[in-house]
Amino acid sequence: MREKQQVVYASSITKKYYFDPAFDDIPRDIKRELIDEAVKISQKVYGVISIGFFDDGNIFIEEQKDDVFVDDIGLELEIRQFEKEKAELLKALTLWYKIYRTADGEKVKEALLKNRGNANEV
Repeated sequence: MREKQQVVYASSITKKYYFDPAFDDIPRDIKRELIDEAVKISQKVYGVISIGFFDDGNIFIEEQKDDVFVDDIGLELEIRQFEKEKAELLKALTLWYKIYRTADGEKVKEALLKNRGNANEV
C-alpha cells in the first residue's frame, strides 16, 4: 500500500481549509492556487476534499467518504475538470515533490542543473 501525505484539506461544511505546514516550502503561487482549487471543489460538491501526494510523488485528490450529502457524480466531474484545466499546476507540484521530497531528488536536481547549464552554453 502506498503512503499518502495530505497537503491541503478543504471543507464546505465547516467553511475552513487546512494546509499542512510541512509543505510550506511549496512556492507561494502554487500553494495559493492549490488551496483555492481545493476550496472551490469542496464548495461545488458540498463536501470535504483533500489533495496530497503518494510517496512516489503522484498526486491524489479525494473526498471524505462518510458525508452522505456529497454529490459523488458531481465530485468526479469536478476532479476530472480540475485535472484537465490545472494539468500544468499538477505537473509543477509533482516535479516539486520529486525534487524536494524523494530520495532521488538530489539526482534530479543535479541533472536539471546540468541540463540548464548546457542550455546556457548554446
